[in-house]
Amino acid sequence: MIALLLLLVSQDSLYARADSLITAHNLPAARRIAEALVSAHPSDVAAHLLLGRILYAWPVAGRYPALAEFREAARLSKDAEGYAWYDSALDAAALDSTDALWQQVRAIASPAEVARAESRQPEDRQQFFATF
Repeated sequence: MIALLLLLVSQDSLYARADSLITAHNLPAARRIAEALVSAHPSDVAAHLLLGRILYAWPVAGRYPALAEFREAARLSKDAEGYAWYDSALDAAALDSTDALWQQVRAIASPAEVARAESRQPEDRQQFFATF
């Protein structure tokens, strides 16, 4: 029982440390902690949300991976927080005027998805990523 409590306290302190690092804008260090938490606890919604928050704060390149983390958190949990983060990531997709999100995921897109992406209008970005 004591070992379990120590494990939980240790895990909570990692979340707190990652939050402190986010506040200090030390995203690489926060990301290492969050990735370790997701790796150690792949079913932990909070770990996926933490990693998603960090990736979302990353310059443009982190937005699509953040969306994937929020989507995983939403899949693991039916709570409103997971869906709220997922929805905010989709909202950001609508503002991606440089198509940076598409450039990141193009390599994994099917031929049909490539065709859809190439024929979509800028105002359709959000819907496209919601169904990607």
